[in-house]
Amino acid sequence: MKAIILTLSLLLTPLTSSQYDYSKFVGEWKSKDTKYTMIVSYDNEKFSIYNYYIEKTNTLDNNSVSAILYNVREDFVKIENKRIYTSINILKNNYNVSVVYKLIGKNKLKATFTGDYNGKIYFKKQKNNFKL
Repeated sequence: MKAIILTLSLLLTPLTSSQYDYSKFVGEWKSKDTKYTMIVSYDNEKFSIYNYYIEKTNTLDNNSVSAILYNVREDFVKIENKRIYTSINILKNNYNVSVVYKLIGKNKLKATFTGDYNGKIYFKKQKNNFKL
């Protein structure tokens, strides 16, 4: 009987350990290395990643402030080996990169860029009163 239980547990262990909770990626992420804020959401077995920043500018008469919103949407490629793979293609300036996201701590994320930009950006998860 012990042999049967041991055999079953050895057979089922790879199935349960191969499951990874990708929902840990969901949320708002910021980095001191970029002015963009990143929002990661998950729906229908697919991740969506949006990056944005707001630039405040003074009007010509300096009596008011206006804002310009810059945003970049990433194209989801796949999830694999506890990582999210995306691509960014900005046609107007012919900018193309592949991005691999990996959690490196409970609230820390590493983004590795290859293509027109090669480098790493480290993000910290933000605490919000809302859920994505």
